[in-house]
Amino acid sequence: MTAGATLYLDSTNVEVHMRADLVERARRHNRPIAALRFLPDLSTCLARNAQRPPSRRVPPDTLRWQHHLAREATPDALLREGFTAVHQVGPS
Repeated sequence: MTAGATLYLDSTNVEVHMRADLVERARRHNRPIAALRFLPDLSTCLARNAQRPPSRRVPPDTLRWQHHLAREATPDALLREGFTAVHQVGPS
């Protein structure tokens, strides 16, 4: 970030405190920070999770919790957290 290069992070980041750290780092380097918001239906997430190899499956309760937090991270909420842009990818 110090060099002004674009940096991409690939992570779920459903918890506010995890996103806050990323926003703070961008601010320290005077860089914009955009969120890409992917939010498939919970039924789609559960079905895809069931198709994963057993060693890669997320417990259904954890998946439901993550999905709930992701739904709470609305574009308005993310902008209030300090993101400079929010882009919805796919259905909302």
